[in-house]
Amino acid sequence: MFVSNKIKQEIKDSVPGAKWWLPVEGAYWRSPAGPGSSVEKKGSHPAVHISYNDALHYCKQRGARLPTEVEWEFAARGGLRDQMYPWGNGFEKKTDEYLAGRFSEDKTLVKMVT
Repeated sequence: MFVSNKIKQEIKDSVPGAKWWLPVEGAYWRSPAGPGSSVEKKGSHPAVHISYNDALHYCKQRGARLPTEVEWEFAARGGLRDQMYPWGNGFEKKTDEYLAGRFSEDKTLVKMVT
């Protein structure tokens, strides 16, 4: 989510080492970039600024619940059990692309052969 230069100038605090993470006064799920922003025309975008309490309330309204940590891990691994990686135990020898450097400043793309 990008915020206007005006809002950036009003920010007094930031997270050390994470310049891309900005505390925007008044930002919440209906106004993700702060006052004056909207979620209109963003129906296909992921939800942002959802607190644990927001998620609990959403589930309660729908007669559902949040997954447990075990359920979340199982789903994240695609149903595999007792595997080191989501694709299994072996680290596949292939060429992968990785972002190297500090994420916020240097987005150098390098090739690593594993």
